[in-house]
Amino acid sequence: MLGSTLGECGEFAEGIAHGEEAVRTAEAVDHFLSLGIACGWLGSVYLDKGDVQKSIPYLERSAHLGQVGSFPFTFRAIAALGCAYSLSGRIADALPLLDQCASQDLSETRTYSVPRVYLRTGEAYLVAGRLNEATQMALRARDLAQRRRERGCLAEALRLLGEIAVYRDPPEAESAETYYRQALAAAEEMGMRPLQAHCRLGLGKLYQRTGKQAQAQEHLETAAAMYGEMDMGFWLEKAEAELGPLLGTHSKSG
Repeated sequence: MLGSTLGECGEFAEGIAHGEEAVRTAEAVDHFLSLGIACGWLGSVYLDKGDVQKSIPYLERSAHLGQVGSFPFTFRAIAALGCAYSLSGRIADALPLLDQCASQDLSETRTYSVPRVYLRTGEAYLVAGRLNEATQMALRARDLAQRRRERGCLAEALRLLGEIAVYRDPPEAESAETYYRQALAAAEEMGMRPLQAHCRLGLGKLYQRTGKQAQAQEHLETAAAMYGEMDMGFWLEKAEAELGPLLGTHSKSG
C-alpha cells in the first residue's frame, strides 16, 4: 500500500521498489493472501505509470489467487486486469472481466478502495468505446467515494467523468471543464501528480476540440512536461500526439 500511495504521488521508482519487496516477502513465506494483495498493488502501480505490459502478469496472478481463495481483493484485481487488457488493445479479453465487475454491488464491502473497482471498470469501458457503461461506473465510483470519504478516488472519478464528457459527440464542453477543474484542484491539494497531469491532458484535449488553441497548447505542454518528469512514457506519447498538430499549425502560421 505504501508503494501504491507513492505511485499516486508520482514517485513510481520508489513505489515499484516497495511493491517488489512485498511480492518477494510474500513468496518467501508462501502466504497466498499476502501474495495476491502484493501482486495486485504492484500491478496497479505499473498500470498507473503506463507500463501496461509489465502490469499484466502481476494482475493476472493476483486475480487468480483471489479467485482461488475467494479473497476480498479479487474484484479490485479483476477490474485492474480488465483495464490493462483494454489499454493494451485486448478488448475481447477485457469485456468479460468488466461485465463481471459491473454486475457486483460492492457498496457494503469493507475493504479499502472499493470505489477503485468501479473506476478501473469505467476507464476500461471508455477505452472500449462503451460510454454509457463507463458513465454508470464513474457515477458509482463517485457516489461511493463520497460516502466513504475516499478523496483520492473521488478526484479520479471526477476526472473520468470529464473524460467521458469530452468523448461525447458533440463534446459536453461545460460539464467536462467543470469535472476536470474540480479533479485538478483536489489532485493539487493532495499532491497526486499523475492525476494532475491527466487533468491537464484532458483540458488540453477539450480546448483543442472546442477551438481554444492557445489554452490547449498550454495544458498539453504542462501535461507532457509532467509525464516526462515522472517517466510516464505511455502517457507522454498521448500528450505529444495531441500537441503535435497544434505546434505544426503554429509553425505554419508563423
